[in-house]
Amino acid sequence: MLAGAKYRGEFEERLEGVVKEVKAGNGMILLFLDEIHTLVGAGGGNLDAANILKPALARGEIRCIGATTIEEYRTTIQNDKALERRFTQVEVKEPDDAMAIAMLQALVPKLEAHFGLRIHGDAIETAVKLSRRYIWGQYLPDKGRDLLELACALQKFEAETFPEELQMLEARSVELQEKLRLNEDTSSEEHKTLATQLDAHHQEYGPRRTQWLLEKEAGRELGAVRAEIAKLGEDRKRALRHGDTAKSAQLRAKLDELRGRIEETEAKLASVTESKRHLTWSISTDEVAKAVEKRTGIPVGRLMEDDRQRLLQLHATLAGSVIGQEDAIQGIVDAVHRSRAGVSPVNRPIGNLLFLGPTGVGKTHLAKTLAKELFGRDDALIRIDMSEYQDKASHTRLVGAPPGYVGYDAGGQLTEAIRRRPFSVILFDEMEKAHEDILLMLLQLTDEAKLTDGRGVTFDFSNALVIFTSNIGAAQVEASIAQGEVALDRRKEAYLEIVKRRLRQEFLGRLDVVVFNRLGPETVTGLVRRELKLLAKRLEDNGRIELRWAEAVEEHLASFYDDTFGARSVLSRIRSDAELPIARHLIQRDAPQGEPMALHLDHSSSSGLFLSEQARRS
Repeated sequence: MLAGAKYRGEFEERLEGVVKEVKAGNGMILLFLDEIHTLVGAGGGNLDAANILKPALARGEIRCIGATTIEEYRTTIQNDKALERRFTQVEVKEPDDAMAIAMLQALVPKLEAHFGLRIHGDAIETAVKLSRRYIWGQYLPDKGRDLLELACALQKFEAETFPEELQMLEARSVELQEKLRLNEDTSSEEHKTLATQLDAHHQEYGPRRTQWLLEKEAGRELGAVRAEIAKLGEDRKRALRHGDTAKSAQLRAKLDELRGRIEETEAKLASVTESKRHLTWSISTDEVAKAVEKRTGIPVGRLMEDDRQRLLQLHATLAGSVIGQEDAIQGIVDAVHRSRAGVSPVNRPIGNLLFLGPTGVGKTHLAKTLAKELFGRDDALIRIDMSEYQDKASHTRLVGAPPGYVGYDAGGQLTEAIRRRPFSVILFDEMEKAHEDILLMLLQLTDEAKLTDGRGVTFDFSNALVIFTSNIGAAQVEASIAQGEVALDRRKEAYLEIVKRRLRQEFLGRLDVVVFNRLGPETVTGLVRRELKLLAKRLEDNGRIELRWAEAVEEHLASFYDDTFGARSVLSRIRSDAELPIARHLIQRDAPQGEPMALHLDHSSSSGLFLSEQARRS
């Protein structure tokens, strides 16, 4: 209405024309105003759009429905009392799953006609279920429709793209042809071998490409027929509304004929064995799950077999990364399994964990590994160093400044991070160093998975795993165990007694406490062995040297373990005594590819190790 209105009064003239046309309909025309809050002040001057509509609304000359958000209604329409009383407020709430499915089913014919794909009923149910669980910031049926559209777009793109396996076959064919062209001696064995390989390659590539073209053409035909069915369906509805039964019967016959063509084409495509089939012209549960993964970055859905297997192997994966913490790992795995299986409440984080134990036993490392395994991304860990929040006013860094303060529009460090990455592991490191009021602020996060920033915006943490780490009581408990004052099997109870004196009960009651063990000699040796294997793999992947060592080297490096610094003392020794000599060797000379090297004990050197160019026993 405002577009192109160059002169004063032109917009008002257009709007009055619309009002006159609606009046002329004698109640048979319904005026729908989307974003009705924009009427207030539209057009400029005293005679804005709202004032033009008020007389007709007051006299009941037009029927009008307006749509706006609660926030916009409060800030605009509610301030204009004359306009507000012309309307009856009807709050439209988010539909439940059954209603959302019914609403999406009404949209399916249009989506099928647009994309040329068939959308199965289970795909609609999955779109509603997964969008409610994993997509935050939108409401049903809007986010369910977006998910179906994304699934259709991804599948359509895949169907129209030349398959990767055929691209590889085509590239191989070109490679063989080029080799055959360069080999001019037609009588040589190599030439005959290349010719035989090329012939066999053509016999495989040709039929598969032909099959792909046939499937592609059949899919396009299905799309055209579905579009025609959608058009004829609308025409038939229009004919029924006007009482034209003869035309409705004709259209019904055409629709039956077109549906028969679809069934015939789909049966022809289904006759192709799945191993030879290149394209899929339908949307099912798996395609919707892929769309969720594309949008959120994590594998979700109905616990597909690969995801199920990954969850079952989560304990073994974490145990391979963090050595000697079986009890801690089991507690974490139990929390993840409850959440992924849908047993835990949906309005809580995946888990609220408190890691207790001495420094350097793997608390932070386990959180990093868990983030990578759960969400498949290296940046899935949001780390908050609580030593930076020792004063009460520092909470504004987490949730943003309140109105009127500098940085009000910037948002908070935590809230902005969860807005960008809602599927993450949130690590509050060394929580005992934070101010008590900041921990109380986090109560809402651990209980209801909600946190409100300084602007009044509420953020959802139901798809995040919350972890607190602390060294509370570590020195005291470990000293008591070493002196025999506390039994080893009562380590967790000893930690809890100290923690209860430091943390509020309402906060501690919301956390699952996981106690990490002090590293023993065997655990430290296993840690050294793992780090050396990782070092050897890095060198092997770079194609530089093949690293070998004896068990005595592992025991030597493990002997530098210090309880004060934990595993960090050993890792530091590996960097100085193993990684540094190898780095100097590679810089000083150009080592041949895969050159065997060995670490040996040398009690005469300061490090106790030396690097040998030939692998031999120490």
